[in-house]
Amino acid sequence: MRNKLMGWAALVAMLSGGAAQATILTFDEIPGTENIQTHLDYQGFTFTSTHMHFYGCAHAGYEDIAFNGTTKLGAEGDWGGPISMSRQDGGAFSLLSLDIAEFFNNGLYPDKPNADLLNLTATLLDGSQVSLDLVLDGINDGPFGTLEDFQHVVLPELFVNVTQLVFTGVRLGASNFGGFSIDNLEVGDPVTVPEPGTLGMMGMGLLAAAVARRRRSNAAQPR
Repeated sequence: MRNKLMGWAALVAMLSGGAAQATILTFDEIPGTENIQTHLDYQGFTFTSTHMHFYGCAHAGYEDIAFNGTTKLGAEGDWGGPISMSRQDGGAFSLLSLDIAEFFNNGLYPDKPNADLLNLTATLLDGSQVSLDLVLDGINDGPFGTLEDFQHVVLPELFVNVTQLVFTGVRLGASNFGGFSIDNLEVGDPVTVPEPGTLGMMGMGLLAAAVARRRRSNAAQPR
């Protein structure tokens, strides 16, 4: 009986588990030195902003941008704005992890400040919203520096069944927008949870089978 109940619990966990498959959005196919866009369709996702940048790994003429050796997506402080992400087909997705950084090298352009925090706000399939602030570490010295500009962040299980995700650069103590960069977005399938009625019927069926088997086993034992 106990083993059957454990099997039922495992089945429920499997059916209600997280994203089964993941894809890394690297942006590496996008031409860069500098590529300014307001709309991009990429690998099944749409990114929109009033002013967003794609910078390639060469950084020719743009050595003052956060560097990780590949193309990345960024928004410049006070020029850009939040970047919105959604699936092209209107479906839901999960965001599992990503790489984050400031936009410009530290202190280069006081009139185009970097963000202190990267805020992620998601609208979920049920219409609710979740939000999380990621702290940028302030380490950013560009392609000729010796520091690791980007941080890899594994997200808590908040951003599942997302229909729209907005990235916003936040400056502490200021109202204006701060610059940030993102790369290597790990996206997965939405989480599928069976209807409560379906789970209840499955549970009753498995429990009944376990009880019947136990009765048969007890009846077969010599008295």
